[in-house]
Amino acid sequence: MQYGDFYYPMPVNEPVLSYPPGSKEKLALKAALKELKSTKLMCPCTSAVKK
Repeated sequence: MQYGDFYYPMPVNEPVLSYPPGSKEKLALKAALKELKSTKLMCPCTSAVKK
């Protein structure tokens, strides 16, 4: 059985955003939420019935 040395980059977390009023992050979030609220999602109701 062979053993090897494996090297990988250390994981880095995404930065934590505070979303203060008027920041570009908060404006982008509000724009994305507004876009999602304006779209309608069609979900058909189906049931699996074997005949």
